Amino acid sequence: MKHYIVISPEVGTVIPILDDGSGPTEYGCCVVSVEANNRREALKKAINTEELSEWVNDQRSDGKNPFSGLAVIDPVCKHGTCNCDICGFQCEACMDECEPVTE
Repeated sequence: MKHYIVISPEVGTVIPILDDGSGPTEYGCCVVSVEANNRREALKKAINTEELSEWVNDQRSDGKNPFSGLAVIDPVCKHGTCNCDICGFQCEACMDECEPVTE
């Protein structure tokens, strides 16, 4: 089996601060790492995870297909290292190629 990362489009959630339940909207994506034989299986496994539950509930409440808009990413870099949450590795060669952050 291979590892895949499944990412939803950006979603907005209202953070209720005021008494009437209104407040600022916080934006983010739902992301999960899964083990699967192919991309289609990765999508099927991903929508049944807790990490994507918010996305699935929002899609179903609007009558939309929960698979629509999801992106499946192969987390293996050009050096052959898997950079997913399941493995927990970071490719040292990729890190060396990154631009240093200066403040």
